[in-house]
Amino acid sequence: MALRELLALATGPDLAWLEKDLAELRELRDALSPFGKVSELKADLRECVYAFLFDGPWVANKEQFEQRAKEARLKLRTLSPRVIEMVERLLDAHQETQQVLRTLTLKRGSLSKPLEGHFRELLPPRFPQRVPYPRWNDLLRYLKALRIRAERLELDPQKDEAKAAQLEPWPSVFQQLRRTELNRDEQQALEEMRWMLEELRVSVFAPEVRTAFSISPRRMEKFARQHFAAHLLMN
Repeated sequence: MALRELLALATGPDLAWLEKDLAELRELRDALSPFGKVSELKADLRECVYAFLFDGPWVANKEQFEQRAKEARLKLRTLSPRVIEMVERLLDAHQETQQVLRTLTLKRGSLSKPLEGHFRELLPPRFPQRVPYPRWNDLLRYLKALRIRAERLELDPQKDEAKAAQLEPWPSVFQQLRRTELNRDEQQALEEMRWMLEELRVSVFAPEVRTAFSISPRRMEKFARQHFAAHLLMN
């Protein structure tokens, strides 16, 4: 934390753009209400952006510190004008997805429950605490894929069930690992696995959205056995 604060000070006036963006959160109060108080989200968003700008290995000397500060200023030039814009896009996608799921519930009842649970996982309360800033563009894809799945489930529930079976056992394995005491390296690997699972969902339910990288159940298994062999219950 101390290093992050020192780097923030070294970045200097450039951070004024970020503070201006954060001040505009007040205008989004109603849309932000499902996610927490504006004051909380402002603090969460600042921490989320600071993590993106400043987090990394400890610096050992002045030259490394100055290089990291320079890199942060370069990131900030592309980031600051887009923070509020990205928040607005996520809020719009959240509202659109919520409406699609409500329609699905009206027409298919409890069949919508797994999708609603996934929806809450994607954008939980105080989401900047849970979702790193570089993943926000990916969230837009995942929400779009979820809407496509919901629309197709409404038309053909049996086909959705067959597709859901293609994901197994990875949603269950992921939940198992979340409940497991992991070391730091394993926790980082679990975070990576989280996004691999989301890409697998895209590939299965909405391939037209396109994945960020090549993904398959076989790749999931290889990754899991590489990082979590001591914890897995699967054969």
